[in-house]
Order: sequence, then C-alpha cells, then structure tokens
Amino acid sequence: MVAADKGFCSYPVDRNAKVIKFLTVQTSASLRRPSQMIASVITYSEELSNAIQSKLAEYAALSQSLDRTFPSRLVRGGPASDRTTDHLQKKLDDLEHKRARLIEAGLFG
Repeated sequence: MVAADKGFCSYPVDRNAKVIKFLTVQTSASLRRPSQMIASVITYSEELSNAIQSKLAEYAALSQSLDRTFPSRLVRGGPASDRTTDHLQKKLDDLEHKRARLIEAGLFG
C-alpha cells in the first residue's frame, strides 16, 4: 500500500484498487495534482498491461505443452471416477459460473 500525498488526501491508496476516485481540488496549490494523478493512472495501467501480457504468455506456453502431451494423457487415462458424467457436468457448471462472473466484471466477452 502506498500512502497518498498529504496535500491531496490522507487515506492509504491501494495500488491494486479497482476503482480510482477523483477528489475535488479545493486549493489553487493543488491544481497541479490532476496531472500527477493521470501520470499515476498511466503508470499503473502500464503495470497491469505488462502483468496481463505476462500471464497470457504463461497461458500460451502451458496450453502448447498440454496440447503436445494430450495423446499420451488420453491413452494413459486416470481414475475412472474422474470421467463420470456427474463429475464432468459439475466441472462444466463450475466453468460456466466462472465465465459468467468474468463477463459480469467486464473481463470476458
């Protein structure tokens, strides 16, 4: 957590906050603050973009690895209980629920 400049606000500012609240500027000395806030937003958005790109690269590598090993995993198989219809339906329902939450949050379309 990073503490905000005392001239602007006195509460702690979480770098990973989902919502950035813009505060009303009341003094002429603080009129320069919006440009600092914009710079902070740009910095944090670039960090978020880099984190997303990194996770996408990890996902791509894992996906390719799993694609390569799929035939052997299929032949090897696993416990029969992992392939029951009820188990697969529960996993599908869980994925649909997660997908709905991501859509609701605006992270998935």
